[in-house]
Amino acid sequence: MNESKKCPNCKLINPEEAVLCDCGYNFELNKVDRNRNVGPIKTNYAGFFLRVLAYFIDVIPMMIILILFFLIFTDIKDVFIKYLDNPHDLQARQDFLYNYQNKIRNISTLLWIVYSIIFEASPLQGTLGKALLKIKVSNIDGSRITIGKAVIRNIFKLVSGFIVFIGLIMVAITKNKQGLHDIVAKTVVLKK
Repeated sequence: MNESKKCPNCKLINPEEAVLCDCGYNFELNKVDRNRNVGPIKTNYAGFFLRVLAYFIDVIPMMIILILFFLIFTDIKDVFIKYLDNPHDLQARQDFLYNYQNKIRNISTLLWIVYSIIFEASPLQGTLGKALLKIKVSNIDGSRITIGKAVIRNIFKLVSGFIVFIGLIMVAITKNKQGLHDIVAKTVVLKK
């Protein structure tokens, strides 16, 4: 009877005596042998709509956190009530719409970037939305990204959004489903 073992990296079934899998995983070292020249690995990239869905899943808890933050640590509730009591009061309108709009935008952007960096560099390899949809952010070789690479990736997400979202739309049209931020950081988003 032939014994076999499953590669933990690519899930390929190998003979029991195999030392290396076709993907480069070394069974003796329990890691991918990066020095081995392997052929092309079939990669299953996460597409545009799957990534957008992951984003919307992440937005829900993020909005709850932001609402709680502003209710607990700021006077937004009082400013909002003052505005509702007299919507024609220009000072109340300015206090609420202009002053808090900037605060909300700046704090939510910072919180989103920190959240994304922490989760993308973690063993989860992605935000909670990505984890629920079974997709992950990784280096081009499939390995986990570093904090530094996550920082670069997420700063360039902002740049990707500035130019009429073209950097984000690139996910739908590039070969490896990479946005501008992925190309700059040399990352991909893969289906697990």
